[in-house]
Amino acid sequence: MQTKTTSKTSATKSVKSSATTGTKAKAASKVGRSAATRRVARTAQRAKESAAKAKAAEAVSFEDLQNVPGSAAGQSPGELSAKDVKKKLARVREAGEKTSRDDYYEDVDIMKTYLKEVGNIQLFTPGDEVSAAEKIERITEQLYDLILAVPFATWFVIHKAELIKEGEYKVWDMIKYDELIDRGADEDAVTAKALKTVTRLKTLFTQRAKLEAELSGKRISKKRKDELEVKYIKNIQDVVALHKGLNLNINFVEELFKLLKDYSEGRRHGPDGTILTPPEEAPVPMPVGLTQDELKDRITDMERVQRDIRYAKEAFVNANLRLVISIAKKYRNAKVSLTDLVQEGNIGLMRAVDKYEYKRGLKFSTYATWWIKQAINRAIFDQSRTVRIPVYMRENLNKLKQAVKKISNATGETPSIQDIAKELDMPEDRVTELMQIDLETVSLEMSVGKDDDKVLADLIEDEKVALPEEEIVNISLAEELDKALKTLTPREEKILRMRFGLGGTRRHTLLEIGKDFGLTRERIRQIEKKGVEKLRLPLKDVALEDFLDHSSDH
Repeated sequence: MQTKTTSKTSATKSVKSSATTGTKAKAASKVGRSAATRRVARTAQRAKESAAKAKAAEAVSFEDLQNVPGSAAGQSPGELSAKDVKKKLARVREAGEKTSRDDYYEDVDIMKTYLKEVGNIQLFTPGDEVSAAEKIERITEQLYDLILAVPFATWFVIHKAELIKEGEYKVWDMIKYDELIDRGADEDAVTAKALKTVTRLKTLFTQRAKLEAELSGKRISKKRKDELEVKYIKNIQDVVALHKGLNLNINFVEELFKLLKDYSEGRRHGPDGTILTPPEEAPVPMPVGLTQDELKDRITDMERVQRDIRYAKEAFVNANLRLVISIAKKYRNAKVSLTDLVQEGNIGLMRAVDKYEYKRGLKFSTYATWWIKQAINRAIFDQSRTVRIPVYMRENLNKLKQAVKKISNATGETPSIQDIAKELDMPEDRVTELMQIDLETVSLEMSVGKDDDKVLADLIEDEKVALPEEEIVNISLAEELDKALKTLTPREEKILRMRFGLGGTRRHTLLEIGKDFGLTRERIRQIEKKGVEKLRLPLKDVALEDFLDHSSDH
């Protein structure tokens, strides 16, 4: 009885277990079908979106450009690289995908997308431009303060000033020289003022070293310590103020920052934990003035401020990207792609942001236009030619074109080289050289033919290869000459072959032949003359006469 009960119980459990398992399986099956359905739906949706994008893809036309307001321009220059487009097309070809017109435009539609994104960027008002410029200036000053407060910065400036005195370093590599000269400052006066400021820095630097030595002393009262700390802080403030008075340029400060960053990695340490400059950077090891941990904290702050500067400049650039497009579209006839023009223009815009001086009251777009045009013109000049012409030649070529145009307008005729040379006050051979440089260069790899199945190089005559008829004449002449030489004595034949370089040998002098035969030069000359006279006999082939006329008397 107990066995039956146990059996029933087991059976009941088994049935329940089976039912439970079946229910779970059905549930799992439903979940699986549901997940699969969702995946299929997502795939279909993506395919639908891709098809819509492909259908909407069109060529980037200048009508698109006309729809973009022309006073400011958008996106990082790097995103416009023609290399990116080429790489995409290469991947398409490698994968064996269909490169139809729609596929092509789907890949190169970067420019149209770029134009749309640029059109959505908020433009800066004149007030916004000033605010952005002030922000960049304010953050840059923070970076200067952080870097120049480090004791090593003062030593670095003093060290470079000594090199300026010795003529091994230029003052414009340290200060904002161009800005001072633009404002009418004299070159010698600028240099003298900078060196005078550095002398004052040197005095403060010596005072700081004494203060640090006294502060590090063990026997010092609290009152005296407080006095020294106040003097020390004042010393740092005076040093930073003098650094600002020097008007150090950003490249010099960035060089200093790079050195400090290298030292923060603990390249070399002094016994007190301070970081020392490497021997190649200083005549004697010079303490940075901070421990490694302190310098690392300072470097972290510097990098944070650098990021803030970069973000502020990016915002300024992005708000003016449409200006680049409005200028670039005016160069539509140039032999440079629009993407390259915009990219180069963006680089010019970034340069304008770096150089912009809002305190002069200029509108940024007016200032930036010059930099953008400069960058675009440089790109056209560099990229539109098969062979690049150096930058320094542009001015001369432009003067040449202006002179030609001026003379043509005045006389109604094409000017001669003499007229151009007189107009430019330049030697005639120099004018000729410039005109040759300005000629359009054609690539030898240019496709030609109806089906572009050949390149230009295939159609150019190879001057090193003889013409077929010349080859035939040369072969016949060699055969006749060989026959004629066989009629001479072996010694005469060998002397003539050596004398005239026949049979693939070089031409030998009389002295060389004489040494070979153990005879004098005069005797070799006599044998040569006798052999040539034999060849001139009427019995020999008259076809050799022209060849024998080239014989030498040496």
